[in-house]
Amino acid sequence: MNLPEVRRHNLQRIAEELGGQARLAEKSKKSGPYVSQVLNGVKSLGEAATRQFERSLGMPLGALDEVSRSEGPASLDLSLLSGTERLLVQQVAAALVQNGRRLTETELRLVAAYRQSSKQSKAVILAVAEAQASSTLANNTPSAA
Repeated sequence: MNLPEVRRHNLQRIAEELGGQARLAEKSKKSGPYVSQVLNGVKSLGEAATRQFERSLGMPLGALDEVSRSEGPASLDLSLLSGTERLLVQQVAAALVQNGRRLTETELRLVAAYRQSSKQSKAVILAVAEAQASSTLANNTPSAA
């Protein structure tokens, strides 16, 4: 399931929990026709619209991007990421697999938050991550005696 499908599926679930599309439209302060188009896949949910839905529904940032635990492991469509972002995610995933783990929903939310950051913030985040990785590697490398 790609990110737009995950978002739509999550909104459909929320609409059901609230009692239907009209209730979702009311609670999210969106028009009924717009909500219907989003839920039926006529309109896709971009980044800004998704965050607006989350804010108006009182949800945490990135909540609509999460794959429900009951639907299987969390996944991320890497084609949605830039080259640098994709490389970073692949490196993290490889390190986790090496340690017998998969990306958690929290880790995927961190990727989503990173994607929304400014270029300057991304540069700082990458610098810190690279420094942390270098430090971890240095601390785990046996010293020559």
